[in-house]
Amino acid sequence: MSSYLRRVPEQGLRMHEPEFKGVSLLDQEYADDQTRGKRETPSEYYETVCWGCGLSVECAFVHPAFMCSWCGAISYRNKQVKKQGRCTGCYHVLDRILVSIIVCIVILVIGGGVWAVFPILCPELGFTFFFHTLLTGIFSFNTLFNYCVAAFVQAGPLPDIAWGSVDCVSEGSLQGYRFCEICHKPKPPKAHHCRACNACVNEMDHHCPFIGNCVGAANHRPFVLFLLFAVLSNVYVFLMSLAAIVEIWKTQVDMPEVFGVASSSQVMVVIATYLQALLGSSISSSVRALGLLYLVAVSLSVTIGVGLLLHHHMRQLYDGDTFIETLQRESGVKRGLLPQGEWKNFQRVFGHGNPLFWVLPRLVTGSNGKVHDK
Repeated sequence: MSSYLRRVPEQGLRMHEPEFKGVSLLDQEYADDQTRGKRETPSEYYETVCWGCGLSVECAFVHPAFMCSWCGAISYRNKQVKKQGRCTGCYHVLDRILVSIIVCIVILVIGGGVWAVFPILCPELGFTFFFHTLLTGIFSFNTLFNYCVAAFVQAGPLPDIAWGSVDCVSEGSLQGYRFCEICHKPKPPKAHHCRACNACVNEMDHHCPFIGNCVGAANHRPFVLFLLFAVLSNVYVFLMSLAAIVEIWKTQVDMPEVFGVASSSQVMVVIATYLQALLGSSISSSVRALGLLYLVAVSLSVTIGVGLLLHHHMRQLYDGDTFIETLQRESGVKRGLLPQGEWKNFQRVFGHGNPLFWVLPRLVTGSNGKVHDK
């Protein structure tokens, strides 16, 4: 059965309707014959089948794509099948090795920070010791937990949906869906195929090499929480290391002598005296001093870098965008299925509960990531 075609201006696609009288209208803006006059109908058509519902569709050759008006699925005339890379398995193994190395490094940094800071600021068991032990445990657990969840959970599995026959497909059930020629599955409007993961990812944001996984509908929340706790943890490490350095400085430097020099050479004298005090003691103290200097530099750098990344992701969440959609919008492709600038976009990722409980650790699976209103 042939079909009637009309244009979707925002997406540049064509739609068909069940009733077709043998005339195909190319552009909806020319539908008013009284104002624009009658237009000629193209004589060259091609007949294809909608992959979503199986209905026969007749389209003009000038139309590279069309949207089925019954099920809403999007089909393309020229199917460009992109071959999957041969080294996908190698990339997956390398990603997992990198993730394991990062986890080990984080654990070593946490242990080194405790070894360098606690003997100086918490030399005795007491309230200060237990308070900072509790904070260290909270920050360390949440950072590692959210990192592992974001790295090892399936990022965004595609929903199970009926397709292929008009008998099992209801009207509009595949609205905006496309067909992945690599996975051979329907994919939702915001889904994209990731070559590194060798799978389609629902609501894909980007593929992050540091977690060895894509950021999608299922692991977007733990990924953002990982960034948040990474920033908070590094701020805490920076303040604690700085406090330990000041404590060492006060015990080994004559403060009036340092700050009593002339203003022109004050900075150099302070730095020289400080380094001499840190490194001019026993070997263990010198190693601890170097560790503190390293912690200050690294924690400050990570706070700035990850903080900017966190701000970028929070802004995208508020706008209801993904990183891919941002690139598409900048390149002139208008997308956006969600209202921009709404609090509901945060609730889709973190849940509808009290915002104070959003940061609590929660183990997610591939099917209970983002929350969608029905």
